[in-house]
Amino acid sequence: MKTLLLATTIICYCASGQTENNVTGYLRPIDDGVFDSCDSVRTRALEFSQSIRDDVYFMELFPRSLGPLLSLFGSTGKRQDAVAWISKYRPEQSSYALLYYVDGKYTFRCRDIQGSFMELSGPAGNPLALKSLGGKGVIWHFYFTPINAAHVFVVTNVSLDALDGEALMAEVKEQLKARVVYLYIRNDPWFLGVAPNPVPYILADSYRRLTEEQYRASRTLTCYSTSICRLGPSVFN
Repeated sequence: MKTLLLATTIICYCASGQTENNVTGYLRPIDDGVFDSCDSVRTRALEFSQSIRDDVYFMELFPRSLGPLLSLFGSTGKRQDAVAWISKYRPEQSSYALLYYVDGKYTFRCRDIQGSFMELSGPAGNPLALKSLGGKGVIWHFYFTPINAAHVFVVTNVSLDALDGEALMAEVKEQLKARVVYLYIRNDPWFLGVAPNPVPYILADSYRRLTEEQYRASRTLTCYSTSICRLGPSVFN
């Protein structure tokens, strides 16, 4: 029985810090010593954000000596590739940070060199919080394609059977100012088969790691802008 957790593979990134396809967002290397404190990393993240003109984006910050976590799982986010990555990755031993920026608001997640985890939002509030779920839930991760289609990953403690997918879709589209949304909702952050790279898993160690058997037994709610939502088993192939 394999454990579903993730081996780092480094690929090249543009000098500007942004990859060509937007899937990996803005990439910002910083000196390793800055990760002694997530407060220092947050300061650098906000400094970097001043030069970005996008209204909605995410930024990955990483120690210069390690490079970004960018290994792609194939064009369809192949589950077997994701599992191979997850099985070797130890997030509690990795210092990385993610800044999610939405229309003047931000949420920042970080782990420092000592393994301490920080998550906080700016004074304007958390742009990833969701109100239509009827319980706790957040946009765990998102990325945009060049045609302004958003792929959005939501984690909630609400039973997926009880969710109003149409209301959630409307809220997410308005929140992220997206023309088209592909929405994936789970009760944990293991979006195997739909997340194209490791970014959603970088800081996911606060959630119980699933075995392959447990993943097969779980369900994912999938919604598209032009169709109804579908709640189905998390098929592994």
